[in-house]
Amino acid sequence: MNVKETIEHKILIGKFGDLLLQRRERRFFKNKKAMRRYLSFLFLYIILMSGQCRDPGNCHQLINIVNNSDYDVVISHSTFYPDSISDFGRTNDSFNPPIPAHGTGKLRLIFDNGCMEFLMKDTGTFRYGIMMLFFFDRQVYETVSRDTIVKNRMYLRKYDLTLEDLEASNWTITYP
Repeated sequence: MNVKETIEHKILIGKFGDLLLQRRERRFFKNKKAMRRYLSFLFLYIILMSGQCRDPGNCHQLINIVNNSDYDVVISHSTFYPDSISDFGRTNDSFNPPIPAHGTGKLRLIFDNGCMEFLMKDTGTFRYGIMMLFFFDRQVYETVSRDTIVKNRMYLRKYDLTLEDLEASNWTITYP
């Protein structure tokens, strides 16, 4: 390549070519020592966060429900105490099937490897440490609009539960 071709080539490449060269020379880590340090901290963080120390006998993800009524019930929960019927239906209600009349079921509130004890006591997820359970007649829940249910407070029963309440009941709620 002669001088004239080199100048034309530089003009043609222009700023885009300079950016490519700069990107090629730029590195995320300035040296291998910095990269090793970063990866070590990342590995340590993953180990610490994945291995939560907890007593398996004192870690609950489910609440047992006993339905002694003559109709199927749907349960919704809320964390915004003192009164948050307006919050129902925005939680994971769709993952919990209706509890049949004179039957039992399980209410799942945790979908990872967490514990209700941790959420209710240590994180502040549940305002004032109180979880509210709203019991609805399945027919009403499935046929009446959400706005009407909220406006008219069409739940059958509301339970305000603390961690102590759940532990005292052996994580079982009996309706009614």
